Amino acid sequence: MKSSISTTNFIFMAGSMDYLSGAGDRRFLLVNLPSSRPKSAIVSRLSREPEFPGFLASIGYNTVDQESIIAAICEISEITSRAELDRDPEAMARFEERIGMPYASYRLRLTAGGAR
Repeated sequence: MKSSISTTNFIFMAGSMDYLSGAGDRRFLLVNLPSSRPKSAIVSRLSREPEFPGFLASIGYNTVDQESIIAAICEISEITSRAELDRDPEAMARFEERIGMPYASYRLRLTAGGAR
C-alpha cells in the first residue's frame, strides 16, 4: 500500500517522530515543519542534535563544532547558504537525499542496537 503522505510539506529527518513511513526495508521518519518556519531551520536543528556528528563521521565528515557541522551540511548538499533550501527545490531535494533520508536511517539503526 502506497503512502498518501506528500514529501512536499515534509522534511526527511529523524528528530521527533511525528510520522513513520515504511517502504520495504527502508523506513524514514518524517517531521512536519509548520509552513511558517523556513526549511533552512532544519540545518540549525540538526547541528544541535547529539547524534548528528556521529552520522557525519560515518560518511567521512569529522566535525568539531556547530560551525563545522553547518559547513559539512552545505558541502554535502552543494549549497553556499542555508537560505537556498528555502528557495531552491533542487537544493532541498539534494539535502533530503544526501542528509535527511540517510540520517533517518542512521537514527533508526542506533535505536535498533547500533549504527553500521
